Amino acid sequence: KSKTNDSFQNKLYKLNTCYKAIKDFSFPVEKKYWGGHLETSIDYLIFLDGALLCVKYMSCNGFIYGNEVTKIWWSVDDKKEKFLNPLEIIYKQSKEVESCIDVDVKVFPIVIFKDKCNLDYIETGKSDVLLLQETEFFKYFNRRYHFNPLSKSKKKKLDEQLVGLATQKNSNANE
Repeated sequence: KSKTNDSFQNKLYKLNTCYKAIKDFSFPVEKKYWGGHLETSIDYLIFLDGALLCVKYMSCNGFIYGNEVTKIWWSVDDKKEKFLNPLEIIYKQSKEVESCIDVDVKVFPIVIFKDKCNLDYIETGKSDVLLLQETEFFKYFNRRYHFNPLSKSKKKKLDEQLVGLATQKNSNANE
């Protein structure tokens, strides 16, 4: 699994577009009643000029079966494996990121499957989450976006807020 993620990450770093990528971005989302904190971990946060991509990377193989409203999805290759609905997970995570930052930047939730997956059996309507295979993602990613570019001060503020979120995890662990 990590080998595939490393391959995806290496492809990210080879792109010539201006961006920053953070792998395994974790931050607390709420306090539990009995103490401690719940946290969420996003596979990749990718910065484009004027946009922030929240990416859930799925390293399954074979045929993928799922529906945007079902909790459990299936991967069928040599064996049948179940996993939680990635569309729902990344959508919630992107909303948590949006609620924690106060910089005017568009946040896009994206689920990426390996190219070897067959996504023909996934049923989605008009979803707020992009569902792509790796190759499609890199084509999408390389397009020139027409977002309002962030000023240097807003980029710095966004960086500071995200660093604050990540370090909040460490300080909450000590409570």
